[in-house]
Amino acid sequence: RPPRSTLFPYTTLFRSRDETWTGHRFLSPPTGQGSQLFVLTLNETQVFLNCLQRNTGELFWRQPVLFIDENAISFIDTSLFAKRASTCLVAGDTVVCSLADGILIGVRATDGMLLWATTIREQPSVVPRARFGSPISTEESAITSPSILVPSISEEIVVCCNHASPSLYGLSLKNGEILWKSSRRAFGAGDVGGSPDYYVAGICGDQVILIGDRHCRSVGLKSGEQNWVVQIPASSGRGECRGDRCVIPVREGQALLVNLSNGSLITTSFVDSPKGSIDQYGAISSDDELLSVATPTSIFVYPRVDALLNSADQLPALTANPTKQFLIQAQAHLINGDVDASMALLKDAVAGRKTDASKLPQVDEFLAELILKQ
Repeated sequence: RPPRSTLFPYTTLFRSRDETWTGHRFLSPPTGQGSQLFVLTLNETQVFLNCLQRNTGELFWRQPVLFIDENAISFIDTSLFAKRASTCLVAGDTVVCSLADGILIGVRATDGMLLWATTIREQPSVVPRARFGSPISTEESAITSPSILVPSISEEIVVCCNHASPSLYGLSLKNGEILWKSSRRAFGAGDVGGSPDYYVAGICGDQVILIGDRHCRSVGLKSGEQNWVVQIPASSGRGECRGDRCVIPVREGQALLVNLSNGSLITTSFVDSPKGSIDQYGAISSDDELLSVATPTSIFVYPRVDALLNSADQLPALTANPTKQFLIQAQAHLINGDVDASMALLKDAVAGRKTDASKLPQVDEFLAELILKQ
């Protein structure tokens, strides 16, 4: 082992790549910040966090973060990917390593210094036994999930859980302290009650949005307490949150919208879909302007209606149809799930119409249909 230095512990800078990675197996995809890339590797019985130069792939530093028992089931059992999946993510100057065995480790991004380590796997308890019977389990049953609940970070709180754990945790990014622990199952009536969380769709303000097999729900970022839950149909891919909307692709080929401000489903618009529109299957990702739907063989990109409304007077459709300005803007609000804004726009258009101006039957009929559906 090289001598430990102040800036680059346990490393020699800029060795050849073959020598640097000999015996290492990658445990996670790389995570980047600025000119740095971070990736977890396993070499025999040690897990390492590696920091690379983004443009060249040269190794800056390497820090051992965990020594493992070579007979540990969670590391040698490769039958299920989720049992051995690890990941790392960066927030500010801290790299958080989430390891497959329910261990989270905070490392300083600049030099690899270990900051904290926390275990979130469920501790075995003393199981009572009947006098001549088998053990009686008092613990909540483990969760079987088809996806990995990747940790998310916001406001210096790490939201995480072990793969099969029935509990969800909130950790301090600063020192790894467990701030709260709550059930990973939804509270609600009917099919929603007891439905397990599969993944974090996003953190919006002080809400952590979780999606499971039959539900979408919100828990408080600082408390872990459930705010609301809504039942959803079976999904066809991973959903995502941005702004005050959560978009979830469902198996019918449509995108389900959840209003995050009150936890309600946004009803399907009765505006006809554009000609040639494609059913939306697959995982959803987005930025402030575009939304993409990806499958293993294709990717489709759409403009976000809520982003287009920020410059509604510049919508391409308005240039081609200036006489239908109010109608097109009203339809855009309706697609975005804002019925009140759509009705207000149409009412203003009708009220502001000059007495000698020709009527626009489409506007009047559209407003009438909206009123009747309320």
